[in-house]
Amino acid sequence: MNRCSGIRDIVPVVRRTIVDHGMISPGDTVVTAVSGGPDSVALLRILYLLSTDLRFSIIVAHVDHKLRPESAQDALFVKNVSEDLGLEVVTTEADVHSTASLRRRGLEEAGRRVRYGFFQEIVASRGANRIATAHHADDAIETFFLRLLTGAGTTGLAGIAPVRGNIVRPLIRCFREEILAFLEKEGISYRVDTTNLLTDTDRNFMRNAVIPLIGTRFPGFRKPLLRTLDLIEDDRRSLQGLISDLVNRGISRTPGETVIDVPVFQKAPSRVAGKALLEVLYSIPDSDERWTKAHVDGILRIIHGDNPSAQMDLPGGMVLAREYDRLRLFRGAPAAATDFHIEVSGEGRCQIQSLGIVLEFLVTQDKGTGIENAAAWAISCFDADVADFPLVLRPPRPGDRFHPQGFSGTRKLKKVLIDHKVPLRLRRRLPLLVKDDHILWIPRVRQSSFAAVTPRTKRILTVRIVDPGEVGNRSMSGVSLSKRFAPPA
Repeated sequence: MNRCSGIRDIVPVVRRTIVDHGMISPGDTVVTAVSGGPDSVALLRILYLLSTDLRFSIIVAHVDHKLRPESAQDALFVKNVSEDLGLEVVTTEADVHSTASLRRRGLEEAGRRVRYGFFQEIVASRGANRIATAHHADDAIETFFLRLLTGAGTTGLAGIAPVRGNIVRPLIRCFREEILAFLEKEGISYRVDTTNLLTDTDRNFMRNAVIPLIGTRFPGFRKPLLRTLDLIEDDRRSLQGLISDLVNRGISRTPGETVIDVPVFQKAPSRVAGKALLEVLYSIPDSDERWTKAHVDGILRIIHGDNPSAQMDLPGGMVLAREYDRLRLFRGAPAAATDFHIEVSGEGRCQIQSLGIVLEFLVTQDKGTGIENAAAWAISCFDADVADFPLVLRPPRPGDRFHPQGFSGTRKLKKVLIDHKVPLRLRRRLPLLVKDDHILWIPRVRQSSFAAVTPRTKRILTVRIVDPGEVGNRSMSGVSLSKRFAPPA
């Protein structure tokens, strides 16, 4: 204990916190955020004291937000402190006012995004492992009350997690007066940001007005509240386990697109599904949107809704499009319909450039050729004397009707595509094989009864989708294009 009654020596407290939470491992390089204020200076000095024992190295990071006239002196102070300890220091300047205005954020939020973006850049460029910030127990309590008053759930009420990704908070179990006592005892100087003493922001109001008032009625409230935060954090970790499992089972990602498995999310508890969706939204590359419960609720309505082709516009140019059992999340407008008309005048290969599809047409006298594969999704066979050339490839049109093989009578093409769960995005771009007014084949979907192969068939027309690896191995012939495809949407 030091000379202040009830005030702990926080160096062993920080060491225990680091070890208990696995914050830093031997050989790690820790980017330490230092503003020059008492909390960050104490963090730097304590990590420096522990670095030899725990075998890690330190890089100091400082951001000059240009919000106060004395900010340049803060940067110089941090530089001098770091160099006195023999530590590498990386600094940057940021016009947070302009960033806040451009991104329509508050100053506090804009500054936070700038800082963490800079810290992550240092991690990437220096091969570092961790980012250490000076958040402490009083910060966690302030955050708890602020989020309580804005209707947060368990994740928010847990306050500031000791570890979040590669970000660690070694001071999270130390109180502000303990930090100040450590600095006084060691004779360590620091900078004072006088704006922190005001009540202009929500956090300053909570710190300088509300919490002191609570303390007058409940003098020892902070320590039991901190235990409560630990219990909430335990619950949060349990919930996070369920969320992570749902994300692993129900989310797949490809470049430029995130796909949500609708049945998997439909079966999940709504709270877990909502948290998982929020995690997915915040993981979108190159996005700094502030996602809210309203966005999540909108997505859940689509997941549990009856419209298998529902769509939703999201901030940042993101589009959410349901395709039956899949929910696609991507940036940009949905693919537009493609207008084309390709006349197939004989045997050979026909390349549909904008769709990336090649079809091969082959006429044979051998009835066995291709018949055994006629039901396959990529091949179809017809009576070549009924489905004689020329044939046409075109997209669906309003009013199209189709006579599915094995059914009596025709059905609306739209209904057939819906029954086969063909996504709206693909319906607009299907290359229908047509003879006069008869749709012969919906590639990858279904064949028509028209021109079906029978025992009386003398010649067979086999049409198949060519595997991409085969493209270019044979020339294309017998194909005339009366209208080229429009460029890909």
